[in-house]
Amino acid sequence: MMQEEVLRLWHRQDAHFALLLIAIEYYENRHSTLKEKMLWLVEMLEKVVGRIPDRELMFALDAFGNHEKTPFFKDQWPIRYNRKQNIVDLVRNMSWDISFFRTMQTWATSKVNGDFSIPYFLTFDWRLAGMNDIYSCRILLIDDQNERVYSLPQSNFQLQLKDVGCWEAIAPFFSEERIKYRLSRKVSYEELESHCRDAEEKLHSLVYGDGMPDRIVVAGSCA
Repeated sequence: MMQEEVLRLWHRQDAHFALLLIAIEYYENRHSTLKEKMLWLVEMLEKVVGRIPDRELMFALDAFGNHEKTPFFKDQWPIRYNRKQNIVDLVRNMSWDISFFRTMQTWATSKVNGDFSIPYFLTFDWRLAGMNDIYSCRILLIDDQNERVYSLPQSNFQLQLKDVGCWEAIAPFFSEERIKYRLSRKVSYEELESHCRDAEEKLHSLVYGDGMPDRIVVAGSCA
């Protein structure tokens, strides 16, 4: 398998698990506070995958009802027991959209398209555009030598978490020691795939009250 394809699948699976956690918390603990929801999310992300991505934190704030300007997840996620669009399928499709943004960042450091390549795209998919609006970037810093891309979001998620009284609870997770700890962890693709499969089963049970139907493709496979 080509390296770009491996990265694309990894990005997708990473985003998939984060979205599954957000959906599980959204449906399972409707009466918990925003602080409790965000704290549970960062604890699970660090414990299971060793990553706390900024973009998914912004999505979580939107999903848990903090952003009145972009009620994206509330508009997209089906009402409980509505099987017209299965929640597991919907979250899986969203994960492909998120992974697309990350894949574009890897393209920016690729030598194949020249010494200085800035990928861009045009979409008429309002859902994809809506996801990008939640985490719109002001600056992209491309480190060509180390093949890394750093993004500076338009809105500071730390300030937003402070505004809603959540930052103090999760700030310890962003200390230098905790960041080094997460960087030292290595979770295999197979482990992440297994975690996604378990989370899909839990989410489906929460929303519909039964087991996963056979028609749903397990996490990690290409639809």
